[in-house]
Amino acid sequence: MKLILFVYNAPLEKEIMEGLSAAGINYYTKWEKVLGTGKSSDPRLDTNVWPGYNAALLIYCEDQCMVNIKETIKNIKKKMPKGSVSAYVWPLEEVI
Repeated sequence: MKLILFVYNAPLEKEIMEGLSAAGINYYTKWEKVLGTGKSSDPRLDTNVWPGYNAALLIYCEDQCMVNIKETIKNIKKKMPKGSVSAYVWPLEEVI
């Protein structure tokens, strides 16, 4: 199994959810207001100096569904501005 942390610029919510839904992914844990900065993006700290914030989804799936998820993430990233979408993948030992 895999565990995927999907972090994206919050205003892109509709496009992100449509892409995941098209890939058959309709199960997740969501954080609606995530603050931070990355290597390829400006800080999103929801302040006057650094406005905006991210959202995050935590998704797990069996190894075979990773092909769909990877393809979906790549397609979404192609359409979005640089630094607006990131995905991190870890092996998942067990869900209890």
